[in-house]
Amino acid sequence: MPQHPESAIGNLADLQDGQIALTRFIVQRDAGLYVSLSRLESATDFPEFVNRVFTSGLYFRALDYPRFLSLLYDDPVGVGKNAGEEVFLAADITSFRPERQALYQAPLIENGEAAYLFEPRYREEGGDPAFVEQGESLAQPVPDRRHQPAETRVYLDVDEFIASAWTKGVRFGIDLAVVREGIELDKPERRVIARSRPCVPGKDAEIVEQAPGLRRNNAPRRLLGDRVDLRQFETRYPQVAAGIRLVKKTPRTPGLDGWDISGEPLPAPLPKDCDLESLAGPGTRVNQEADGEYLLASVCGFLNIDRRSNQFSVADKIVSHEGVSVRTTGDLLLTGGSTSSTARSRRSGSSSVAASRLMLTFLATSFRVADWSA
Repeated sequence: MPQHPESAIGNLADLQDGQIALTRFIVQRDAGLYVSLSRLESATDFPEFVNRVFTSGLYFRALDYPRFLSLLYDDPVGVGKNAGEEVFLAADITSFRPERQALYQAPLIENGEAAYLFEPRYREEGGDPAFVEQGESLAQPVPDRRHQPAETRVYLDVDEFIASAWTKGVRFGIDLAVVREGIELDKPERRVIARSRPCVPGKDAEIVEQAPGLRRNNAPRRLLGDRVDLRQFETRYPQVAAGIRLVKKTPRTPGLDGWDISGEPLPAPLPKDCDLESLAGPGTRVNQEADGEYLLASVCGFLNIDRRSNQFSVADKIVSHEGVSVRTTGDLLLTGGSTSSTARSRRSGSSSVAASRLMLTFLATSFRVADWSA
């Protein structure tokens, strides 16, 4: 191949066969062809121009392939601080001759990958050479049957490879290092030359607890000196103060779309969202603050989290569905409730019916027992 093939860029007024006119966003400079980002009006402008070049039997010489992919699939059109910038694309556009096109095979495409069979290619140099055999009376040119026709190694070209792959359905993710190595191979070998880029999933919205001890903890209460009180639970009935942050909503994070080797997008699934308002029950409110959205306790009282609806509520009474006993409530130390004083109840080992009734009467000031038969 010539070191620098003839340019196929022509003027629209006198365009000849095999030439192409540059579009409004392609600028030709001494160093090559540049893309003016500010002149791109839609996301289809550049892909349509590229497809017109390749399907016209042309290719980009000295193509900047990473920039080429970025312009096709990543860069927003005319947006951002570099919207008025001109970016280098290629040195020139030249003809992809039919005899050169015949050197390139169709890649094997399956499971998001494209494999290509690289093998050495040769062409014969002219016809069979004749050699002169000297005789005593007459010299005649005769063919030397022992001599085989001379062959010259024909090498593929990376820029032509990209153009050929485009017309055969591979329009994204070509590994140029693999292609260059494959071109130099001395024996046939199939190699994966392109891979799809899978999408990157986003992150679902989350509810993060902010205050400690929001949930029941039925472990024995820890005391100083690594001791435990087996008569008390660690947190049987959580109590909160007004204005305390209960939970914070972490917004969902969108994912990144991927690309198939055919140039088709692989959309990332939409992350799940949650509504903090649906978790706000009586005694709570949603508050939008500078660093995020929070669920706050609007009153002082006992926190309850409904297991079915996951709704938070704060009330000045405890709703017990398990009855009142040492097994279900333990030795309680409560603040608040329907009275302003601190209620402390202990159940001793006495089996006196009067003592049991006294304890239940005392606890009733802080409890509303929903089901005594539980």
